[in-house]
Order: sequence, then structure tokens, then C-alpha cells
Amino acid sequence: MVDYLIVGAGFAGSVCAERLASAGKTVLVVDQRAHIGGNAYDYYDEAGILVHKYGAHIFHTNNKEVFDYLSRFTEWHPYQHRVMARVGDHFVPMPINTTTLAQFGGDLQAAKRALIEPYTRKQWGPHADDLEPSVLARIRTRDDDEDRYFLDVYQGLPLHGYTRLFERLLAHPNIHLMLKTSYREVCDLLTDGGRVLPRRPAVIYTGPIDEFFDYRFGRLPYRSARFVWSTTSRLEYAQEFAVINLPDPDHQYTRVVEFKRLTGQVHRSTTRSWEYPTADGEPYWPVPTAASAALYQQYAALAKQIPEVYFLGRLGSYKYLDMHQVVAQALRLSTRLLGGDLTPVIDSDYS
Repeated sequence: MVDYLIVGAGFAGSVCAERLASAGKTVLVVDQRAHIGGNAYDYYDEAGILVHKYGAHIFHTNNKEVFDYLSRFTEWHPYQHRVMARVGDHFVPMPINTTTLAQFGGDLQAAKRALIEPYTRKQWGPHADDLEPSVLARIRTRDDDEDRYFLDVYQGLPLHGYTRLFERLLAHPNIHLMLKTSYREVCDLLTDGGRVLPRRPAVIYTGPIDEFFDYRFGRLPYRSARFVWSTTSRLEYAQEFAVINLPDPDHQYTRVVEFKRLTGQVHRSTTRSWEYPTADGEPYWPVPTAASAALYQQYAALAKQIPEVYFLGRLGSYKYLDMHQVVAQALRLSTRLLGGDLTPVIDSDYS
């Protein structure tokens, strides 16, 4: 028997596992995928180029506690993220700054109509008109020529990749890992001939909260993505920028990513991905609308009635969280549990 069953080996689950295991707790981590790392998982493709399977992940935070914690498990490749949007034959910085505005004659509304509105419609599909203001608030405009996408104090990528970081997080001998295993499957292991075992572990659940409850009130909406990959041999770089956004409706994909420009890897070839948002596939992004928020609150109310089950992460708490926010959430929950506060947790402060 173990003290904790953690469902999901992404940032939320792995950080909780490491903290609890380091405090002497025994932990079983299960994930239905064949790999650790959640959507931050990276790997070397057939050409030997380090790529992010589920789209570009750039770590950034102003939270020193989060940065210092992760720095115990990785060194960092310093990287300042810059995104360019292609408008016709021109490339302009995103978020919108004075350089971007100059391409639109100083007309901010024209720039927003050309860069933000069509991109939002492609990314969120039929939900675009109903999004909560917090979504567009993430897309800032600037009154100077600053062209970095993030302005956080700490920015970069794990020097040897995210997967190596997760391997170190999960290396504690008190952590037991089962991949290609669903929560329902492992629940069967917690019974003995149909009888519940004397002591069941507490559960930290980082999967979709509506799935946990068998979609009792209906399915929460999520957006996913499909990726098209291409490797060009004997070419150092295929594009001038790491990430190019395509806001115009003539292209179904939203962005093109060249991974060597993110990771700093030296290689004679280069790999890129084209990202196509879709309503089908694995859940990546909770859709923040008033209707989905109301539906989520029904599940949250139900979750608060279940002792020793804690919902965490982007899918478990149905929030559009960045990596550093998920890590902060996991650290906070772990501290509470180790301090004896077993109150059911749905939401926490994020930083």
C-alpha cells in the first residue's frame, strides 16, 4: 500500500510526488500515456533533434520559490522568447508594440483586428465570441519597442530537456511509477476480491475533473491541437524566428515552431512543427467561457464533498494555467498536506 495515489505525471503530479516522497511518504504515480512529463514532454526525433511533442514550452516566472525549486533538478538554457506574426510578406512583433503599430500606421484597432481577432478565432474555434475577458488579457499591448514575449525575471528551458527534469523529479525511491495505466485501472488494484482494502491512499488527481465524475453533468469543453512535423536535412535553420504566428484565416494552422531556436541545440539539420487547433483529441486547454465556468462549478461542488481527493493542475482545476503556476499550486498543496491540512482543495492562489 502507498500513502498517495497521484494521477498524472506532468508538473502538478510530479512535483507533488517529489515533495511527498522526500517527506517520507510512499507515492504511486500513474499516467495513461507512455511517457512522463505531461504536455511538457520532449524527446529526440529520428534526426536527433530535441523537440516538444505537444508544442513549444518556454518556462518563465517571477516566482523565485518556483524557480529555485526546479533548479534543484535542472540547469537552464537561458532563452528570451520572441514571437513574430506574419502579415502578408511582413513580420511584426507580438505582443503588439510600437514597432508593430508602425506597420499599421499607428492604428491600434487595425493591428488588433489583423493580429489578435483572427488568431483568437482559429485558436478557440466556435467558443471565440464567448471567451472570458481573462483570455484576451493575456495578450498585452506595449507602448515601447520591447519585443520579448515574456518580461519575467526568470526565463529559459531546462538545459537537457523537460523529460530529464521529470526523470529527476520522479527518481526518489519512495515513488513508484506506472505508465500506460488509467485511474480506473489502478482503482481495480485497490480492491481485493471486490472488498475495499483496509487503507486506501489519498488521491491527487490532475486529469480532467469531468472525466473523474464520469461526465455526470456533461462534458467540459477543451481545445486540442494537431501537429505536422518536418525535418530539413543539412540546413542549420529554416526560419528566422523560433515561433511564427499565422493570424490570417487563409492558413488553418496558428503557428510554426523551429525547436533548435528554443533549445540552443547545435545540429546540422532542423525540425519544425505546424500547429492546427482542433476540438478533437486530448484536452490541452480548458475553454474559459461563462457557460464552462458554471458547469465546472457543479463539478467543483461535488469534488469538495469527497474526502482525501485533491484536484490539481490545468485539467483538474479547469484553469488556463502556465507551467510555473502549476508548480506553485503543487508546492502549496504538498505543504498543506504535509502540515496536516486535509481540506479538499479545488482552487488555490496562483503566482
